[in-house]
Order: sequence, then C-alpha cells, then structure tokens
Amino acid sequence: MTDLNPVESTLFVPLQGRVYATRRFPHILEDEKAVRIADELDPFLMDMSRQSQYTLMASAIRSVNIDRCVRRFLVEHPAGSIVNLGCGLDTTSNRTDNGMATFFEIDLPEIIEMRGKYLPAGEREVYLARSMFDPAWIDEVRNHASDPFLVVASGLFHYFHEPKVVELMNRLGELGGCELIFDAVSSAGLRRMHAYMKRLGHEDASMFFHVDDAYELVTRLDVSASVIEERDFFDVPGSRKGLRAATRLSMWVSDRFHMVKMIHLAIPAW
Repeated sequence: MTDLNPVESTLFVPLQGRVYATRRFPHILEDEKAVRIADELDPFLMDMSRQSQYTLMASAIRSVNIDRCVRRFLVEHPAGSIVNLGCGLDTTSNRTDNGMATFFEIDLPEIIEMRGKYLPAGEREVYLARSMFDPAWIDEVRNHASDPFLVVASGLFHYFHEPKVVELMNRLGELGGCELIFDAVSSAGLRRMHAYMKRLGHEDASMFFHVDDAYELVTRLDVSASVIEERDFFDVPGSRKGLRAATRLSMWVSDRFHMVKMIHLAIPAW
C-alpha cells in the first residue's frame, strides 16, 4: 500500500467508526459500502483495539451529521453539487445520492488513487486529485457544474493552521456562492483530540484549527459569510440509544461544554 504521511494515515479512523456502527448500531448509521471496503483492506488497517466505543461512535455520528446536511441541501437543490474536500475513503455519496446531484471528491493524488481502487467513481461522481489548498480545483469544479454548491469538510480542518483554513474559506467565494459544512472542535476539544490521536498511534498528526464561536469566526473572513447553523455534535436523535453508559456520559460532556460542533456557513460569491 502507498506510504502515507501522518495526516493521510488517519483516513482509516472514520472508516473504522462507520464499520463499527454498521455492525453494532445500524439504527444510528448503516453503511454496507464501508464494510465492503474494510473487508478488502489489510486487517491491520482496521484494527480498532486502540479505540473506545466513544471515539468509534464519534466518527460514525460525524457521518450522520454530514448526511443530514447533504440530504437537506439536496431537497432544496436536487440537481446541486456536493464538493467533498479531503474525501479519503468517505462514502457520503453512496448514502445520500438522490440520482440527480453531482459529487466532486477531492484529495491528494495518492489518496485518489487508493480511493479509485476501493471506490470507483460513480456515474455522477468526479474525482479530482488535488490538494484542497490548490485553487485549481475550483476552476475544475466550475467547468463540470454550476451552482448551487455544498462544500463538505469532514474531520479535516483541525489538522491545519488557521490562516490556511481561513484562506480556503475565502476562496470558496470563487465558486459563485456556496454553503460550507464542517465539524470543528473548541480550544478545550482540541486538547482532548490530541490525547485521542496519541492513543491511536497518530501523535504525529498534529492539530491546530479550532472554533470556539462560529459567529466570531466569520468576522475574520474577508468575505461576508454568515452562519446558517452552529450545533452541538451529538445533538442527533437516537445517537445514544444502546450505547454504554460511559459513552453516553462522554457525549453529554462534549455537548454540555460545546467541545465539538457542526458548523454550517453561507459564503457569498466574490
């Protein structure tokens, strides 16, 4: 398998969560495509022994949150376009495809090559081998489709320094106006995430970007972005049903102190 850098190697962590939920808690998330991919991978890459139920389900619930936003967007814009930044082995398109939307999957060349092996592109799915910080992908997306666009960044931004993330958010205006959905940790949540990644053996995958207040974040952008929604991460109906008491407690603590959240922004055209 292709050698991956510390950040790239984390792409198997969310896959483990989706597989775990599908096998044990399908009422929360069911993703048979993820299970099929896992069955084809080296078992070492799917070793969940270092994870807790909380961390596994946090990955699964991130997918539930993203799916809800994508489906809601596609109800309003059935032929819209979903731009998935840092797609890795994500299977959002398989779970939310409405038969009309276009899905753009963007990641580094070595990741797109791996993705193509386990998840060949669908009929309305476009793979772009680009860094999300390479502005060339914006022109490529606009050459394939027109707005409206929903840009998704799942489990991604916290690996990068704030100036790079802010610059990217500003550039999204070049799409002609879009919505952006992403998960973010608070400053306290960032410290917790560092401990979590160290336990998983990914201590080299350093994390930097955090958001304590989405409304304050948009004031630091050059574009006149607005907050559509800022919501606690585990505020999902049925997301705690059947889980261990310790897992439910950790979820409650996270939401009580707003340690992880989902943020949905509207970014206007330049």
